[in-house]
Amino acid sequence: MAGLFNKKRRLLKHKDKGQVRSKVEHIDNQKVISYYTASRKQLDNFERSSNMIQDDTIRKRKLSNIKQLWFSMFVGFAVICLVGYLFTLGDTPYISLIGTAYRQKTDYQKIVSEVFGKDIRNQLKPLLQSNTLESEISKALPEAQSVIVKSSIIGHKPEVKVTLAEPMAVFAQNNSKNYILSNRGRVLLLTSQTDINTTLLPIIANQSGVEAKAGGQFLRPDEATALNSLIFQYEKNGIKGVIYTINNIPHEVLVKEPGRGYQVRYLLDETIGTQYGAMIATQKKLIELGNSPALYIDVRLIEKVYYK
Repeated sequence: MAGLFNKKRRLLKHKDKGQVRSKVEHIDNQKVISYYTASRKQLDNFERSSNMIQDDTIRKRKLSNIKQLWFSMFVGFAVICLVGYLFTLGDTPYISLIGTAYRQKTDYQKIVSEVFGKDIRNQLKPLLQSNTLESEISKALPEAQSVIVKSSIIGHKPEVKVTLAEPMAVFAQNNSKNYILSNRGRVLLLTSQTDINTTLLPIIANQSGVEAKAGGQFLRPDEATALNSLIFQYEKNGIKGVIYTINNIPHEVLVKEPGRGYQVRYLLDETIGTQYGAMIATQKKLIELGNSPALYIDVRLIEKVYYK
């Protein structure tokens, strides 16, 4: 019995080996993907290579970030500079003069710059005190008929446009402070402050008892227009050296021609041309009669001329 059992066991064992061989043979006939464990050296090399690639990538990323940061800072700085340039104004305004210049351009530049420098807000376009500046410049420049202050969107300098009054005559006073009178009756600057040749201007003597001051309106514009027209009439007829006197009688001017012992009394209104014609006719008539006034010829009423 025991022998039979051992025999069966040997048969089973033999059978198992055959099955294993069959399985192995069966596997050998198939395509196999083989996996193996890399050596430590290979792993170290791989890890080192991976770390180097990773470090290089990080360095490149950092360099790119730094470049981007510098570029952003440069653009931001440029924008700040541009905005600062566009919103700020320089210390030296650009001045344009229209009309007769009474002073040197450098004098106008200095006076206007001093006015601008009184308020720091004038260095910023949004805060430019245009109205105040126009008023202050007009006071500093009595010869200015009008002043306009502005700033352009792009320009860095404030712009000052000064329209200068046209001179009519030298306004002579007893206190020796002689001014220039404009053709609109306004007292301009002192003759000692100007570079123009005042000897070419007629003389208007102030005998009104009211002292003239720079920038003040001494004659009404219509009176100044009439007086300017009368001056033109005398100059047109070649009569030089005429002295015009403003006395204490309103709207009246006395005219003294050189070589004559009398004055002519005119009314400063729109009839001044007709009055002048009446004066010429009266002078001719008196010459024919052999008479000569001792004090005056009064043509203010036009229709009736008086003389004394």
